[in-house]
Order: sequence, then structure tokens, then C-alpha cells
Amino acid sequence: MTDTLKSLPVALVTDSYATAYTVPALTEFNVAMLHLCNTGDDDVTVDVCLVPDGGSAGVANSLLGAFTLAAHDVLEILKGDIWPADSTLQVKASIDEVVTLKLSGIESTT
Repeated sequence: MTDTLKSLPVALVTDSYATAYTVPALTEFNVAMLHLCNTGDDDVTVDVCLVPDGGSAGVANSLLGAFTLAAHDVLEILKGDIWPADSTLQVKASIDEVVTLKLSGIESTT
């Protein structure tokens, strides 16, 4: 097994579901940190889904559903969560490009 530290650059969240990260084939991802920051002056509703290979974002795979992130607030979640190969992290916010996302963890190939 090979472990590789993965740290994504800070990304803006859009107002429709978009893939923020895809776990590579034959790999598990152990989350160290999923950080969401509302940089705007208004509260924002955020949806975060861990979507299985071939699936689509929705209630069945929601990690955060319609979560209100207050203006200028931060949320860190999922430390220690393990995501399976080929799954995707998909996110959206009620206001376009005011929420930032930062993800880091360890990719472990099997």
C-alpha cells in the first residue's frame, strides 16, 4: 500500500453541483480536513455530497444538506472519514462564488 498526501488548492464553490475531487481508481481517501469558508456578507446554504461511481448528487449521498453557513464563518468537517475509489465530492452553494473549499487528506492505493 502506498500513501500520498493530497492537498487541493482553495477553490470557489458555484451555485450548481460541481465535482471538487475524485478519488482515483484503486485508492481510498482518508480525509484530514474539509474546510468551507463563507467570504461573503450574507448567509449561504451549502450542499456537500459524496457521490459513488456512476451516481449523481442528492439526498441519498448528502454529507451536508442545505446547511446554512453564516456570513464570514468557517466550517471544518469529516476528519477521519474514508472515501472509496472512484467516488466524487460534489458541492454547491446558494450564492455563486462566495464560499471557498479546501480539502486535504491521504490517498492510499490498494
